[in-house]
Amino acid sequence: MYALLKQNSPFTYTFLVLLTVVLSIQSVALAQLAPISSGQVVYQYIVTFFKEILHFNSQAFAVLSSVIIFVEALWLNYIALKHKLFQGPHFFTAFSFILISFCNPSNYTFHPLLLSSIILIACLDLLFTARVKEQASKLLFNLGLLLSIACFIQFDFWIIIPFITFCLLILRPFRLKELLLYLSGLLFPLYFSFVFLYCTDQLSFFSKWAVYLPFKFSLEQINNTHLVLIIFGFLIWFVFSLFAVQNSFLKWPVYYRRLWLCFWILLIGGLILSLWDINQKGFSSFIIVVPVLSLLLNYAFLNPQFQKLNNISFYFALLLLLFCQIF
Repeated sequence: MYALLKQNSPFTYTFLVLLTVVLSIQSVALAQLAPISSGQVVYQYIVTFFKEILHFNSQAFAVLSSVIIFVEALWLNYIALKHKLFQGPHFFTAFSFILISFCNPSNYTFHPLLLSSIILIACLDLLFTARVKEQASKLLFNLGLLLSIACFIQFDFWIIIPFITFCLLILRPFRLKELLLYLSGLLFPLYFSFVFLYCTDQLSFFSKWAVYLPFKFSLEQINNTHLVLIIFGFLIWFVFSLFAVQNSFLKWPVYYRRLWLCFWILLIGGLILSLWDINQKGFSSFIIVVPVLSLLLNYAFLNPQFQKLNNISFYFALLLLLFCQIF
C-alpha cells in the first residue's frame, strides 16, 4: 500500500475511495445532525437547502460529509504538489487527511466547521500563491473575503484570522496597500450585511452572535482515557515527522523554513478554535486542524534517507486509525 500511494494511477484513487467508504461506515451508522444555534443563519440556510434534497435523512448527511472529506483530501494533495511542499508526486497528503478525519467518528458528522475547513484549504492555496506573486493585491482581497465568509458560516472562525494574518506577514514583505486590500476583503461582507440589515430594520441579528463570545472549555463530552491515548498516538507520529524534518531542515530554502513555521502557527490557531467550540460540537470541532495537521505529519512518510522509517510510520498510522475506530 505504501508504494501504491507514490503512484499517480487509477488504483491509487480506487484505494483512497475504498478507504473513505470503509472508514465512514461507523459515522454513517451513528449519524445525527448538529444542533443549529440562533446565530448560525448562513449555516441554517445551507442545512435547509440540503434537507430538501436529502429528505431530512441524517445518514445521507453523513455520506455527504464523507464525500466532502474525500474531495478536501484530494484538493489539499493537489495544493501540496502544486506548490512543491514535498519532493515528488504522491498521495500521502490525501491519505493523511482521510486518516486523521476519521480517527474518531464524530457524533455530529455535518457541522459548520466542516464547511469552514473547505474555505481554510482555499485560503492556504491563496496564501502559498501570494508568496510567489510580485503583485498579489487581488489574491489578498480574495483571501480576506473568504475568511470573512467563513466567519458568517461559523462565527468562531475569527479566532484563526490573526494567525493567518501573521503567516501572511512572514511569507510576504509588508506593503500598506496590500494590507489595506486584505482588510477590505475581511470587512466587505460585514459592511454589506450591515447595510442590508439596516435597510430591512433587522440590526438585532448581530446580537445573536453574542452567544459565541464567552470562552468555555470542558472535556465532559469526551472520554478522557480515549482522548489521552489518541493524543499519545499523534505525538509518536509527530516524533517520526520531526525526525524526518531535522535531517533536511538546514538544507531547505528560506521559503520552506518559513512555511514550516506557518504550519505550526496555523496549527496553534486551529487548536485554539477547536477548544473554543468543543462544548458545542465535541470532538468534531477538531476537523478544522486536519488540513494543517495532514501537511505536518506527512513528512513522516517522505524521508528519503530512512525508507524503513517511512514504512514504520505508515503502518503505525494505520494501527492508530484501527485503534480509534474500534475503541
